[in-house]
Amino acid sequence: MDTEFVHTGGKRRGSVLLQVGLGYAPDLCLPTHPLSSRPTIKEFVQRNQVRGSTVNITLSAENQQLVRSFNNGKIPFRKTSEFWEEQDCGIGELDDRMSMLVRLYKEDASSRGRDLVLVTFAHGAEWRYLTIYFPTIAQYFTSWLDVRQLAKADTFRSNTPPLKTCLTSYGYHWMDITCGSSIVSGEDYEGDERNTNADNAGNDACMTLALLECLQDPEFRQRLINRQTIEAIVHLSEKPPWRELFVATFEPTDQPQLPGCLSNGYQAARYFWEYEPISIGLKYKARCGDTQLGKQAERGWVAFRSKQHLARFVGKHHNALVGGQTLKVTRVDRDGQEFKAEEELRQRQMQQTQQERKLRRDVNKAKSADCDAMSINNLFGS
Repeated sequence: MDTEFVHTGGKRRGSVLLQVGLGYAPDLCLPTHPLSSRPTIKEFVQRNQVRGSTVNITLSAENQQLVRSFNNGKIPFRKTSEFWEEQDCGIGELDDRMSMLVRLYKEDASSRGRDLVLVTFAHGAEWRYLTIYFPTIAQYFTSWLDVRQLAKADTFRSNTPPLKTCLTSYGYHWMDITCGSSIVSGEDYEGDERNTNADNAGNDACMTLALLECLQDPEFRQRLINRQTIEAIVHLSEKPPWRELFVATFEPTDQPQLPGCLSNGYQAARYFWEYEPISIGLKYKARCGDTQLGKQAERGWVAFRSKQHLARFVGKHHNALVGGQTLKVTRVDRDGQEFKAEEELRQRQMQQTQQERKLRRDVNKAKSADCDAMSINNLFGS
């Protein structure tokens, strides 16, 4: 099961449910093709006889206005389901509609001598909406499984990549798991632009089952571990942390941006992985033009645990051809005056921060003492 919604304020203030997707597979069987081949979601659906449904929530006038106020004045249009028909339903009828659908899956599972298991990816939203809007379906499930938690348990990492990133790691093509029809799904709200970039809950429910199948493959689990190990060294900072002493910067000599194999932190870390970096980061610049979004990397830095690792990296990649571009690799003298000045600045900033925090604590204590004194005086009528 998967849900699509729009946040209406802070994390705990609420949200508006827009769509619920269900995907049902009687069984999940690993494909016979090797991992190196390119699987497709359509082939997964056919092989496992997956069926399901996408339920679009008909919004009231009040909820339409609420969604627009928190979504740049628009109601998101979802991609249409790739595998089954969609149906519309009011929020008050959702419990009966979901109960009817899940009951059919339960009957099919029982006829096969199987239990019905609720499968989600990051189950928080699904359980919240199930509890509020369609609690009747809970009786049909004998257990539940969060695929994201399963991936964490297998890879021993605190963070798991998003659903679609996990599927691309297995071998699914990015276009295969993100494509969708240009036809607008759900009710056409007057005055809204047609933008079908939003995910379809039914498609995502199907992909959740596909990832569950992938996790049966030991080779894929190892690949996921390797990916998360590489991602662990990627830093968001455009400058190396002050603790890293053995650092080099890299940039193209004749191009405004880095080649595609170094275009983001993960790709750069994977490309340089054999040189045993301990952290890596990129400096980005915003793209020009009103219609272009996102960022492009123009240079990067990489840190190592020793001078030997640094020297090996610089010797190999300085003036080397990488992705069709010549790289300029420069050592960063972090033992010199620049590093000492940076460290002194960091120490001054830390001291200033500590002083500001102490001042705020003192002010809060004084205010608290004044309030206590006023309360005591009021208590005794002074």
